[in-house]
Amino acid sequence: MGTGSSVPSKRKLQSIIFLKLYNNDRSTTVKQRLYEAFDETDSSGDGFISKQEFRDVLGKLKLEVEEPKCSAIFDVFDVDNSGQIDRQEFLGFMGYEEGVNDTDGNTTKQARRQKMSDVQRMRREEEMAEYALRLEVYRKIPGSGVVFLGQVGYDGSRLLDFPENVSTKVEQTLREKPEDGCDQSFVGGDLQYRITRMSVLTVKIKSANGLAKADMMGKSDPFVVVKMNNEVRHKTTVMKKTLNPVWDNETLTVALPTLPKKLGKTVLQLEVYDKDMMGQEFLGRVTFKGEEILEKTKNGGEVTSEYQLVGEAGVQTKKHKGSITLSLQHVEQMRVVVAEVRKMIDPMRQEQPAQESQNGSVWAEAAKEANAAVTASQITCKVLWKEKEIGQTGEVACTGNHAGWEDKATFLFPCTEITD
Repeated sequence: MGTGSSVPSKRKLQSIIFLKLYNNDRSTTVKQRLYEAFDETDSSGDGFISKQEFRDVLGKLKLEVEEPKCSAIFDVFDVDNSGQIDRQEFLGFMGYEEGVNDTDGNTTKQARRQKMSDVQRMRREEEMAEYALRLEVYRKIPGSGVVFLGQVGYDGSRLLDFPENVSTKVEQTLREKPEDGCDQSFVGGDLQYRITRMSVLTVKIKSANGLAKADMMGKSDPFVVVKMNNEVRHKTTVMKKTLNPVWDNETLTVALPTLPKKLGKTVLQLEVYDKDMMGQEFLGRVTFKGEEILEKTKNGGEVTSEYQLVGEAGVQTKKHKGSITLSLQHVEQMRVVVAEVRKMIDPMRQEQPAQESQNGSVWAEAAKEANAAVTASQITCKVLWKEKEIGQTGEVACTGNHAGWEDKATFLFPCTEITD
């Protein structure tokens, strides 16, 4: 972090310093690594971490933090306010203490629980801070406005673990925003969505030129059929009475296999036909093999070229001639399809204390009635990639504790940006 950059929150800095820097060595246990971390930070070897030694840690991480904030972070670790951090305080903050003593020498269970809560929250913040893909769910409730329901996500490197061209179902528990201060009664539920890492070829059919004459008037009614491995994937509009047709918005995308063996067997063909009353007449084709496609599109941009049409024998003839102009573009991209939110907490439900009566469980009846109630509300989900919103689903009605999307919930972003 350079001069002038925004300073991370206090908790985030703690996480960077002691979780990310020191707790990444899998060859030792966490507790052993924390002992090593303390010794590394205690450069004087006197058994305590001074404020200067603490500042030195920030310097090693190239974090420029103003003095008041540095002292505030230091004070969180310095439980007894002695002006230095001993080993027990350090381990205690990280949740590995064997006891936190108050001024009377008694173990303070409440303090230990609070420390453990802080550590768990730090770990959640560390994980969420690295979310490259983030999905945030919101709920519009009459009388309450729009409230935050929770978020899920993945860091960039984990997205690369998804198999290519395979739609993978993901279900994650919604979490609150770190340090958001949102009402916990509104947070909760599971978001279900699908992720696909795709190798995609986009084909744009632009025009053809100099086609063979197929009818008695000296013209043709041409259209193009696109085949992938002999399977028809697309048919263009028929252009009437022309040998030089021009198409608009004739675009298709197809998934390419990534394994070299399968890619070598992949064949893309674009065949031009004349439409007549008796059916159709073949006017020529252009063929691409898998490796050839990648070679033509290796720079990642859209490549527009004119290709010669040939007949069945692979050469031009009087009946099979002319050319076709195409744009090809190959990209690796991620597709996210938001499906549904389940197990949502009803914000209007008033929980009653558990109690028994002669007629049975009052709590059980109250819970049954509350769970059956439907709070009129609308659910929407924002999809963000590297903190930038790339889209938002349409609003769907919440039925009980469930809401699902049937359309308008598909989002794409380039896979090449994952490791940028």
